[in-house]
Amino acid sequence: MHFSEMECEVTLVDPASIAGVLQEKPTALVFPGGRDVPYHEGLQGDLNRKIRDYVQGGGHFIGICAGGYYGTSYTEFDRGGPLEVASSRELRFFPGRAVGPAFPFPRFCYDSEQGARPARLQVGRESMFAYFNGGCYFENAEEYPGVRVIARYAELANRPAAIVQCRCGEGKAALFGVHPEFPLTVLPEGSGMRTEDIVRKRFFMNYLQRFVRDEQCDF
Repeated sequence: MHFSEMECEVTLVDPASIAGVLQEKPTALVFPGGRDVPYHEGLQGDLNRKIRDYVQGGGHFIGICAGGYYGTSYTEFDRGGPLEVASSRELRFFPGRAVGPAFPFPRFCYDSEQGARPARLQVGRESMFAYFNGGCYFENAEEYPGVRVIARYAELANRPAAIVQCRCGEGKAALFGVHPEFPLTVLPEGSGMRTEDIVRKRFFMNYLQRFVRDEQCDF
């Protein structure tokens, strides 16, 4: 799945260009996967304030994996391990903590598929699979006003939130612990998941289109 499939013009931005792009009121600002620490180091302070102002004024923020961590108030990653990150974040679209990796095994490794796996999600009364590799869960998401749980990790204790939608002023943020854009077929076990992958793509295309159009979701 690519955002161009949603009839969106895609523009790459960096810390030097993001302020100018935000002035043009884009349909959405997307923070993809990778690592959230470089986001924090490159944008803290004035640029994060501009991002919040854009969303509060009616914009849409989409945070995927690292971008999902970054859109919260606090990133906790690999607590006590060699990759540990434990520090506050400024965007605070989700008022609580992003805690990960949500699945401790197989062990996550940067720039590798070592920790990748299909994650079963509960969406309302239905279930589906999505690609997971080091993402978070959103702690106690149901306790915060203005936060809607879109999907939960069906296989984890207490089924924590895997995808949340957060109201911020006139705008909103969609934060993902999983990767909506990656096909399940890239996983070692993915060759037998073609039907599940059709379901995955249909759901995420429908959800993201409704999200950026401010349309009500039916789940």
